[in-house]
Amino acid sequence: MVDDDDQPQAIPPVTPEAKPAPKPMAKPLAKPVTILPPTTDENGEGITPDKVKSIRMNFENAPLNAILEHLSRTAGFVVIKEVDVEGTISIIAQQPLTVDEAVMLLNTMLKQRGVTALRNERILTIVSLTDAKKRYIPVKAGNDPDVISRSDEVITQVIPLRYTDAAKLKDDLTPLLPEYAVISANAASNSLILTDTSSNVKRIVQIVRELDQHVSGTTSVRVFPLLYADASNVARIIKDVFATENSSAQNNANRMRQMFFRGRRGGNQQQEETGESAISNKVLASADTQTNTVAVSGPADTLAVVADVIAQLDSNPTQQQEVFIYPLKNGTASTLATRLTNLFKETTTSNNRNNRNNRNNNNQAQTETSATDLTGEVTVVADVDTNALMVMTSAKNYDRVRKIIDDLDRPIPQVLIKVLVAEVTHDGSVDLGVEFSGLNIRDSGNGFEVGTNFGVASATDGFNFSLIETNLNAAIHALESVGKLDVLSRPYILTSDNKEATITVGEEVPFIRDSRTTDTGQTINTIEYEDIGIILSVTPHINPDGLVIMDVAPEISTLTGNTVPISETVDAPTFAKRSASSRVAIQNGQTIVIGGLVQDRKTSTIDKVPLLGDIPLLGELFKRTIDTKSKTELLIFITPHVADQPEMLKAISDAEEQSQEIVKNAMKGELYDKHLKRMGKEANAQPAPTVESTPTSRSRKGK
Repeated sequence: MVDDDDQPQAIPPVTPEAKPAPKPMAKPLAKPVTILPPTTDENGEGITPDKVKSIRMNFENAPLNAILEHLSRTAGFVVIKEVDVEGTISIIAQQPLTVDEAVMLLNTMLKQRGVTALRNERILTIVSLTDAKKRYIPVKAGNDPDVISRSDEVITQVIPLRYTDAAKLKDDLTPLLPEYAVISANAASNSLILTDTSSNVKRIVQIVRELDQHVSGTTSVRVFPLLYADASNVARIIKDVFATENSSAQNNANRMRQMFFRGRRGGNQQQEETGESAISNKVLASADTQTNTVAVSGPADTLAVVADVIAQLDSNPTQQQEVFIYPLKNGTASTLATRLTNLFKETTTSNNRNNRNNRNNNNQAQTETSATDLTGEVTVVADVDTNALMVMTSAKNYDRVRKIIDDLDRPIPQVLIKVLVAEVTHDGSVDLGVEFSGLNIRDSGNGFEVGTNFGVASATDGFNFSLIETNLNAAIHALESVGKLDVLSRPYILTSDNKEATITVGEEVPFIRDSRTTDTGQTINTIEYEDIGIILSVTPHINPDGLVIMDVAPEISTLTGNTVPISETVDAPTFAKRSASSRVAIQNGQTIVIGGLVQDRKTSTIDKVPLLGDIPLLGELFKRTIDTKSKTELLIFITPHVADQPEMLKAISDAEEQSQEIVKNAMKGELYDKHLKRMGKEANAQPAPTVESTPTSRSRKGK
């Protein structure tokens, strides 16, 4: 505290006969004048405004410059005068003043002369009121006049408006302001920006609050039924959010974070039973706890915002969106994502329609749904790089969605298709036609038992589809042992359920597709390649009962040896093509045989006596030519083996090796020959299974 001796001697107040009139405006100085305080007081300590507890201000007809010097000396202020302050003033203060009170008193005296003191820490800058609005002055915001002080400190106040147009209100307030005050309107935020002394700002804010009222004729009323939130708590939230009075921001934030559910209510139960009203000068919200509804009245534009707030408060926490990652084991992410999106799109639309109907029934209880019903939106996105699904939905839905994904992500059954292409010769000794069914070789424990049942080949130009209920390996060994069958190819192919598999046994034959001659006489030929041989397309469909339904499309093409001219110098070969398409159903592991492609062959054999038959002319007496005719039939054997799991493929391979071993053992020791002697040439024909097929036969030239 500064001693009273440091202050100028006060003169007893005497009322002068006449006071000089104050000057209308201070004159700016050519160069600012700075008044520096003493560096230390009598005790050797520095003087700063924060260390000074009180100051005595008691003067009579004292020059203003003397008062500024007094504040600098006693309170430690650095005074910078940018304008000249002339005149004298009298101050009567029996009690000491604080530093802040002294500055406020100084501004009151300076205001009469169009001057103000701008304080920045320990610096007091004396400027004109017109220049003060361009300087660094305090900026405040709000529309509550109670928090604005009554002082002559120059401030800038941002005044938000809720109902009144800022531009129109600015025109009404301008005549109420002094010349040095500045007011402007911001259309984007519908706010007023006022720069004036704090006391004048307080007065203007009081006027604004009275004018910024909604008209009762524009008030609307809406009733909001709630499904999850508690009506009483929602009414209190509406008051806090839309009240004009300033309230604790922290309290509002805490309330907004609460979950308001019936059955979890706190507070005064009596208040909840009667309903709670939240009234402000903007909206009125009334809660009816019996129906759990909130009635809100206010301007139409405000009610639109109220509706958005209530919708967010009345949300089910279990429907908060979360993102789940589901790595796939068997399926393809892009394919499953498309299927699930189509599925959930319709489901979500139906559920949202039901929820809207429930909200419209104000007094109707919430409709109960089963635990497996989906609520809210379900978004599925495929991550191709990791083959995973990204699912965004509520935690409540995820168990249901995961079960659907698990069902779709099961291992796809594999089908191992064994194909055997063979050629059978028919010479009348033993009829080994396409309808044969049955060579059964099995290990009986006491030895091998062998049985045959061959049918007679049918003469047809198309394809025959027949079922073989036998061990295919045994049948092939039996036919090979009597020289009636020649195996051309044994391809294997592995495919998935409902996926087409194609097997090609043949070669690519080049042929001239087109030929043209240029102006220079050069011939240019276009060469293409044609697949010649056997092309077999098989699409398996696995029945839940183990039945394998196969779409079979065999195609056999050969060169006819004939040609057709395509230009003057070029002939193109012709091809004979036979194809068919059929759907057959057989059990897992059974064999279907496709036959019916019969060809006649003529063979000339020369039988001669060695050496003598080579003598010219006379050699004809020692040799003869034997012409024989035979029929050959092309057979295609197809055997599907279903593997539900990858490890089943090894089991199928092991079973195949075991079957071949059994057949080899059965063929040893002339067991098969003994069986043929016992059976003779008797054959029992068995009808082939009925299948739908479309055989075609045509000759064509190259493409």
